[in-house]
Amino acid sequence: MVYEELLALVKKRRTFRKFKPGRIPDEDIDKIIEVARWAPSGFNTQPWDFVVVKRDDLREKIIGILQENLPPLSKEAKDTPANSGSLNPVDKLVKRILGTKGVLEPFYDAPVFIILYGDPRARVGLPPGERTKLNEHYKFIFDASLANAFMYMHLAAASLGIAAQWWTRIRVPEVQAKIKPLLGVPDELVAFDMMVLGYPGAVSRPKLLRPKHKMVHIDDCGAEDYRTDEEVRDFAKRTRAWTIGQHRRACR
Repeated sequence: MVYEELLALVKKRRTFRKFKPGRIPDEDIDKIIEVARWAPSGFNTQPWDFVVVKRDDLREKIIGILQENLPPLSKEAKDTPANSGSLNPVDKLVKRILGTKGVLEPFYDAPVFIILYGDPRARVGLPPGERTKLNEHYKFIFDASLANAFMYMHLAAASLGIAAQWWTRIRVPEVQAKIKPLLGVPDELVAFDMMVLGYPGAVSRPKLLRPKHKMVHIDDCGAEDYRTDEEVRDFAKRTRAWTIGQHRRACR
C-alpha cells in the first residue's frame, strides 16, 4: 500500500449512526479481526479477546442493557423535541441517540456487534526483572494496546465498505456486570469498547479538522506556538456544532 492509499482509507473511516439492514458475511468479520490481532501491544502481550455477537436475541438484550444505562432524561425533556433550544446539552444528546421512537434505533439494523475485551492477566508477559516497576504503569500500556487493536478494526471495516459505530458506554461497570454473564465472558476480562457493524445508511460529509499548523510543533518552539485559551474555546464551539449536525445526518 502506498501512502496515498493509506491516507484515503483513513479519510474514508467515519462513525456511522445509521445502517441498512443486511447480513455481513462471516469472512468479512474474520478479516476485520485478522487485521486487529496484528496491532502493536506493549511487550507483545496481546491482551485482547474479540466477542462477535450475531444472534438477534443477544443483540436485542445488549441494546436493552445499554438503553437502561444511558444518562436519564430530565422530566421536562421527555416530551420536548431534540432540536428544542430549551434542552440542556446532555438531554439533547440522549434524545438524538434515542431517535424519534425513544430507542437505540440504529442498532436494530446493525447485524453484528464486536465487543473488544482486554485481559489484565496479560501483565505476566512483562519482562520479569521490570515487572514490579512496570506494574503501576501497565494500565497505560494495557489501554494503549487495546486502542491500537480497536482502531485497526475500524480501518479494516472501512476498507471492506462496512460502516462502524463505536459505543464506549459498554465499559460502564453496571453494563459490564449484565453483559458478561449474557455472553459467557469470564469475570477477569474487561470491556474496552464495542463496535456496531452494518452497511452504511447515511452519506459521510467532510470532516472538520483543526489546522495542521496549530497542532504540529517542531523542537523547542515555545508556548506562543500553541493555541490560546480563546482558540481552544472557539474550536470547541465549532466542533460541537459540527458534531451535533452529524448526529442529525447519522454520520460523522
